[in-house]
Amino acid sequence: MVKVVDILAGYEVSYSGAVDMKELQSLIRRWCKKNHFDLVEKVYDIKMIENGRNGIMKWEADKKLDDYNQILVKPDIILTNVKEVKVDGKRILEGDVKVKIGAELNRDYDEAWKGRPMRRFWRGFFDKFLAPEKTDSAKEELKKSAKLLRDEVKRYFELD
Repeated sequence: MVKVVDILAGYEVSYSGAVDMKELQSLIRRWCKKNHFDLVEKVYDIKMIENGRNGIMKWEADKKLDDYNQILVKPDIILTNVKEVKVDGKRILEGDVKVKIGAELNRDYDEAWKGRPMRRFWRGFFDKFLAPEKTDSAKEELKKSAKLLRDEVKRYFELD
């Protein structure tokens, strides 16, 4: 069974104003590609409300560090009271946008230690005595990656 360790509840970047969603999504995709993460969209839910739209887009970007550790960066884009407007012939959204970035470490992601009780025992032994350095290194890389993505989004919104 995959052991999931939440490393970061979430970095949060909030912005109010006009946002080109295609550009923001492209920025996140480029960051993932540049940093060797595989990106998957998990949720895309947009709802119409009386004065605009609300929505959420949840993504998962994963990267395998070794045979035992996989890191996940989870950017969520949350839209609140956004309206579509045209600026310079481009359709963009105006309203409140929040980007939350969570992070987790998956250990034994391919479930090599799954199965019999003796395997679980050896997994516990491995986790406690042999893997701490690898795990600590994976946690640091994950924190660094989440922070880099947050900084990239902040630069996009010109919040630095």
